[in-house]
Amino acid sequence: MATSLTSAMDFRRLLREERQRALQRKSQGDETAAPTENEESASNDEKAAEAELSNEPLTGWRIRPQLDLTQFRVDGIRSVYYVPEWLTQEEEDAILGRVYGAPATMWVSLKRRRLQMYGGQVKAPFSPEPLPLWLTQIASGLVDAGVFVEATRPNHALINEYGVGEGIMPHEDGPAYHPMVAIISTGADARVTFAPHRKWTAETPDVPDTALTEVSFMVRRRSLLLFTEDAYTEYLHSIDGVELGKRVSLTIRHVHFLSRDRQRTSRSLSFFTTSTTMAKLSLKIGMFGCGTVGGGVYELLHNPLKLASLRANGVDAVISKVCVQNLSKKRDLQHFSEQTTRFTSNYQEILEDQSINCIIELMGGVTDAKDVVFGAIKKGKHVITANKALVANFMPEILQLLEENPNVRFGYEASVCGGIPIIHTLQNAYSGDSITEIAGIMNGTTNYMLSKMEHEGIAYDAVLKEAQDLGYAEANPSADVDGFDVQSKIAILAKLGFGGIVKPDQIPTTGISRITTVDFDYAKMMDSTIKLLGVAKLLKPGNPETQTPPEVSVYVSPVVVPRTNVIANIGGATNLVNIRSSNLASSAYVGQGAGRFPTANSVVNDVIQLARGEGPFDPFKASTPVTLQPDFEAHFFVRIKITDGVGIIRAIGQHAEQANVSIYSILQSPIVDRKNVEFVVTTDQTSLSRVRQMCQDIATLPFVQEEPLFIPIL
Repeated sequence: MATSLTSAMDFRRLLREERQRALQRKSQGDETAAPTENEESASNDEKAAEAELSNEPLTGWRIRPQLDLTQFRVDGIRSVYYVPEWLTQEEEDAILGRVYGAPATMWVSLKRRRLQMYGGQVKAPFSPEPLPLWLTQIASGLVDAGVFVEATRPNHALINEYGVGEGIMPHEDGPAYHPMVAIISTGADARVTFAPHRKWTAETPDVPDTALTEVSFMVRRRSLLLFTEDAYTEYLHSIDGVELGKRVSLTIRHVHFLSRDRQRTSRSLSFFTTSTTMAKLSLKIGMFGCGTVGGGVYELLHNPLKLASLRANGVDAVISKVCVQNLSKKRDLQHFSEQTTRFTSNYQEILEDQSINCIIELMGGVTDAKDVVFGAIKKGKHVITANKALVANFMPEILQLLEENPNVRFGYEASVCGGIPIIHTLQNAYSGDSITEIAGIMNGTTNYMLSKMEHEGIAYDAVLKEAQDLGYAEANPSADVDGFDVQSKIAILAKLGFGGIVKPDQIPTTGISRITTVDFDYAKMMDSTIKLLGVAKLLKPGNPETQTPPEVSVYVSPVVVPRTNVIANIGGATNLVNIRSSNLASSAYVGQGAGRFPTANSVVNDVIQLARGEGPFDPFKASTPVTLQPDFEAHFFVRIKITDGVGIIRAIGQHAEQANVSIYSILQSPIVDRKNVEFVVTTDQTSLSRVRQMCQDIATLPFVQEEPLFIPIL
């Protein structure tokens, strides 16, 4: 019978495999000596490969569904939850590969244990450091599952290695991490014990009515252990020595931004205090729309388990009224209470209700949503919306209304990449930095379709139908497949990144409907793949002395992405936004782009910031003029379909020369059918207008069957 433990040899195997994968990507075919088993004697190439691992996503990582924690509560102790098989074998292997693929300098010895720490030193004042991309994936999975809310998204990870006989004595994690700690176990099983503080035992005179008792149970490898609230504050926890093999635990948590003053507060008070930038608010919310996302928002704000965490973090918010079109429609609301919430079909009832000080707009569409949002701002109500089309197309009007109503706060985190906190990141994390490029996968439907086309060879029409059957794509899929969804999103991100308003209809936009499996075959020859991206790039910085505005390019298009780029490794319906800046170089943010709870989580994060008096007063970067350059430059991938004959390459070369386009390379698979030959030309750096003119001219040649497809190369 196979053992359930991971040996040291297994760890070394995982390390070698991860190193070799990174080396293959780095060397692009160059011969490299195999790494030795001694981590300390790794070659320079190996060390570079190890460093590269931290900037790449985990292979095989799954999207996490929302957890109902009540199903995983541990008997005999309050607020402890145990989720078996949280990881698959593939995910565990990938995590261990990253842990043991880290540079030797990341390991710190503590007594007999070794550990790694990510996210910064936990001391006052706390200065957070970015998590590696693979740990960001794990953190996002815990947010997607509802373990953490967005306001307390994990920003710190402690990785402990336990050898045979090694464990940890009874301890508490301290107030900096309250109210939730998540522990992922890999490699081997262990026994964990929760024991009450001495003050709560029967020896204490003021023992509560029901004395807390010690609880001990096994945590298996690949499991998830959560403890919060009473289990966090009233118990010590310990881990017995590992009996066989080697165990690696990942303690994932959110470190509060402690100040020195807060560090000096008492233990009990420090659990519940937080710094603010404005007065806290008690929110009485009117919500417009209660579909997939609206239902998720209601559940997150009214679930008793979530309420305890929210209130512990200074959030007082309740949805008192919900406006829907059909009052008789049955809705999936497990925690609905007629005592707290009333449904209505009259949107004016909410706008005129003076007790409601915040509205959440989740209606979809633009016309009615505009009336609701504009009306709410004019009446002094705070607004939270997930409506990307509304924000992108009516940004000047929204800015004007907010200027006229300076006490109104406007949140729109859920409007772009629902499961990624990209709006708040751009609002807060780059204040002292200069962004040079924002690029990413911003539509889960098209990324799912392109991933299926690449890996399973499914034609476009078939994969579109599959996406529609699964609910990823609408009956009318134009917004997704023609790129208009991404168009709105990149317009919003461009405003946050560069300060200027970019109207969506000014953005060159190409969808994926002309992409075929042949394109993926040729992209593979280039060690690349194809992704639908939104890209906003700074071409020339502005000059304040001459009052010259910065020049930017913004576009939406399928793009050939080299495998060495982190974007290429994101498959399925997952989104990724990669930001390049002067100080941080390249930073990637990964998560689900849509879905009930990922998007609802972003809405609730705006609610939390508003209730706690946090977040920026100005929701958009200060407006500055920019010059939009629609004729962007890039290397281009051009697929041409012809009937084979003599002189074809010469004729195409002549048209390229006439358009002032330099050809970089020609790729052609062996010809199977001379009546239908498809090959690819790649260009040197050139402008969009030049390559478009070249393709239009080539389309007039008698042997060319259709206008060539041209897409940029990242």
